[in-house]
Amino acid sequence: MPADVQQRQQVRPRHADNFAIGLLCEMAGYGVPVVVVPHCKPQLASHPAFGASLETLRGMGIRVLFDPDAPYERRLPPWREVIDALPVRAGAG
Repeated sequence: MPADVQQRQQVRPRHADNFAIGLLCEMAGYGVPVVVVPHCKPQLASHPAFGASLETLRGMGIRVLFDPDAPYERRLPPWREVIDALPVRAGAG
């Protein structure tokens, strides 16, 4: 699920005022594997609240794919990497 800074900030204090945030929170509560791939300007990513929000998501059991050291143009991983970050369901083939 692509997430912008505002959406991550809404999750952090447990605000769910839109469908995407509500769904993310609900799925995490059900234990459904969730992968979040944040992408924003370097100026926003350097804000302390950004890192705190990512840690909150991780604390909720959400897998966050974000490399703060990657150049901006390469911060979005290939879709294959995003899909591979999801756990394989037993019996799936």
